[in-house]
Amino acid sequence: MLRALLYLYPASFRAEYGAEIERIFTQRRRDASGPFSVAGLWAETIADTVTAAIPAHWDILRQDLAYTIRALGRTPGFTVTA
Repeated sequence: MLRALLYLYPASFRAEYGAEIERIFTQRRRDASGPFSVAGLWAETIADTVTAAIPAHWDILRQDLAYTIRALGRTPGFTVTA
């Protein structure tokens, strides 16, 4: 289920940090004792993933838009034609 949650992140983020996130979660899951601890860990993991994935996507979108604006600014003839 954790790997499915990681798909909420952009691919570049998953490639860079996915293995580390899985390693930390596995360690925390191993240290959790009892069903309530495990349920709390999952609730925390889901909440953290959902709240962190949105800013990660926004940051990539912001970078892409900035690059697009710079590229269009360098070629005014193409920009006007397009």
